[in-house]
Amino acid sequence: MRRYTRLFFLLAVVSAPVTGCGGSRTEKPVAALSELNGLTEEQIEEKIIGFEQSKIAEAWGEPVMSLFGMDGDMYELDKDKKGLIVYYGGDGRRVVDVRLSEKENDTSQETEQSAPSITLRDVLSSTMNEFIVTSGNYTWNFKKGDEMTGVIACGAHPLYEAKDKEPLKLPRYSGSDHVTYSISCTPMPSRVTVYEYSIEDLEGSDVQPISSRAYEEALLPELKAGRVYELFAQWDEEELEKNGGYGTASYVVVTE
Repeated sequence: MRRYTRLFFLLAVVSAPVTGCGGSRTEKPVAALSELNGLTEEQIEEKIIGFEQSKIAEAWGEPVMSLFGMDGDMYELDKDKKGLIVYYGGDGRRVVDVRLSEKENDTSQETEQSAPSITLRDVLSSTMNEFIVTSGNYTWNFKKGDEMTGVIACGAHPLYEAKDKEPLKLPRYSGSDHVTYSISCTPMPSRVTVYEYSIEDLEGSDVQPISSRAYEEALLPELKAGRVYELFAQWDEEELEKNGGYGTASYVVVTE
């Protein structure tokens, strides 16, 4: 598993959803990163689409960060931390798409559109206490006028992000080692996959989950104490008109 860093970038892309297209090219040297600074996304694509990831890494070195939940890397283009996100696809892991990004605090790229927060509720509690979770790692595509806009937020691996999370304190029910929670948000995701990690594995990026389970119709995950959970939600593109957007988002929950 690739190394993850706690560096966050927000990418706003107007006129194109966050998707990719394939490509191929004859062998020739990869353009240096310095040659790409100041170019548009289309101009950069002309220079690197089709190159294998190994060739990119050989020419550019270690990326600033690797994307979690997507096959891609982020490289720094200049000292102001303008970034270039490179996406790979296919068996050869060739470059299929690129996106330029700005620093997260660049107000010119701000948007009110992003992946929604989710609310967890203990289904056995009479008070139905709410626990709200936001995502720092998502792709979200939505319409802005007659055009499509895509937003990407790149975050750390769940076991690193968990360090700074407020824990969800689970109630104790006699005879049960878990608590069932409902998931709700607006719009509701098409499906949610829950990955379970031990809390003892905090900061371990090479750790495999203890278990995973996908939920589609009834979003009722069973949570245990002393765990780190990643809730990976997906909104299908086919539901764009109904939901107002589509994409994926990762939510991290720490239980005690």
